Amino acid sequence: MKKILGVYTSPRRHWVGDGFPVRSFFSYNRQGQHLLSAIRSHGLKLVAAGRTPTAISRAMAVSLLLLSASSQSGGIPVGAELVSAGTPYSPGILSGDTLYVAALQGTDPKTHVLSGDFGQETRNCIENLGRVLKDVHMNYSDVASVQIYLDDMSQFKQVNAIYLEYFKRPLPARTTVQVTKLSLGAHIEISAIAHH
Repeated sequence: MKKILGVYTSPRRHWVGDGFPVRSFFSYNRQGQHLLSAIRSHGLKLVAAGRTPTAISRAMAVSLLLLSASSQSGGIPVGAELVSAGTPYSPGILSGDTLYVAALQGTDPKTHVLSGDFGQETRNCIENLGRVLKDVHMNYSDVASVQIYLDDMSQFKQVNAIYLEYFKRPLPARTTVQVTKLSLGAHIEISAIAHH
């Protein structure tokens, strides 16, 4: 059986979080019954997220997202809230168990404006990556590879110091390159590949 987020599943029962039986929730919820049936037909485990109605709803939403990704050859987009409407790319694409994150800038996720401070721009960049990871219940420890694009390599040391606030050992594979110019006046962009 394929694994989605490591939830305990027995042949007769699926569990959410700390042991709340899914069937006692799904038996009263038509949407839940269809989801559980779809999950089983694909040989997938249900995502777990605690025992409150909100947590179960979130588990259902993420289950649908991951189920959809596992059945679509091109994957599905995530993180749309990080870019302005009409932007011609997806911040992330989930394809099966692998998340491909586009080179994200250090914009404020609400205003889409770059910070005037390089340190804050770098933090925003890494936190925007974190938001895309969170959309599919991943985190920084799931990141396998990182690519950093700088317009000034003299900022490399500062980037490393901030980077290590978010990424812990074992660290992802990483490439850092200097480029001539980044769009919208950005000084840094970070892309990544993560795997569950």
